[in-house]
Amino acid sequence: MELRYIYTRSSVWEQYKEDMYSDFSLTLQANERFICNWLSKAVRKLHIETSPPIKSLSFTHSPIGTNISIDFSEGIVHCNLLLSATDQERLQQMSILEDRYEFFLSYLERGYKEVSERIILPIDQLLDLHDQFRQNGYRNEWLFKKKMIREYGLYVFLKCYFTTFDFHLELEAYDLKKTHLIAKDIIFRSFPDELCYDKDFRSIQVEGSKLQILNFLGKAEMAVDLEALTQGRVVVDYIDDDFLNWEERKESTRKAIERITW
Repeated sequence: MELRYIYTRSSVWEQYKEDMYSDFSLTLQANERFICNWLSKAVRKLHIETSPPIKSLSFTHSPIGTNISIDFSEGIVHCNLLLSATDQERLQQMSILEDRYEFFLSYLERGYKEVSERIILPIDQLLDLHDQFRQNGYRNEWLFKKKMIREYGLYVFLKCYFTTFDFHLELEAYDLKKTHLIAKDIIFRSFPDELCYDKDFRSIQVEGSKLQILNFLGKAEMAVDLEALTQGRVVVDYIDDDFLNWEERKESTRKAIERITW
């Protein structure tokens, strides 16, 4: 069993009855998610084996103290890691995003040290991933797909951006030589969580005059009008039921994102 996941979780803190504190816990988990996603993808490439065998490190924000339990059957370390009211206040006063990112990373680093007292954990390798993330400008971005469509004179790029406030899929269309940008637009935006997109974007195909984006079942989720794209317009049909009302859901998505934006 190899280490595959590093993530944080929120919990219902009965010690703090105010809605504000519960909201803070959920906001913090959402804001950290893009870092945990990047680290989870990066750690899999290292093929780290622990003793005992662990696949997940799960850190839950705790206002009362730190304790660790290990689910040997599932290979999960559950670490309730102290995050005091003072920590909360210090974080909320940070106005620079990079300072918050460093706070998130330092929280995880403290968790690694706590966990290493119970299992053999290659902390140096994990800290090296943190440095890589810093050197990459704290960005979690990747190219989903690119495709040359000769019959329409287009070279299309679909790029994913997972940030502390949202996830969005952006389309860029160039000429075949990739020297002239013809059109660019965000074609999907969601709350910053893999559950909102992970199974929806797996492959693409050209079907007639449409560039289709397929889910993990090979079903088209949305289709981009290639004729309109050649004219500099991004026109998307949302085919799947979950996407049919995405235009109407934009406002609720905006409010959800606004709620976790500081």
